[in-house]
Amino acid sequence: MTQPTDQPALAAKPCSKCGSPGEVTKSGSNRYWVQCAKFGRNGNCSAIGQQASSRKEAIRNWNAQH
Repeated sequence: MTQPTDQPALAAKPCSKCGSPGEVTKSGSNRYWVQCAKFGRNGNCSAIGQQASSRKEAIRNWNAQH
């Protein structure tokens, strides 16, 4: 499926705590969330978004809170 040309692709905003990129994480068949690139083992930022059933919904959740 292609995006309409007048709408940009949905992308996660940078972390509001540290400015690092937001990364979409998937677990199982339909459990997604966005977390800071410096979350957990990768650093010391604790920013993580709400879980969602789709990638787009997870990005929207993250962008709404960041």
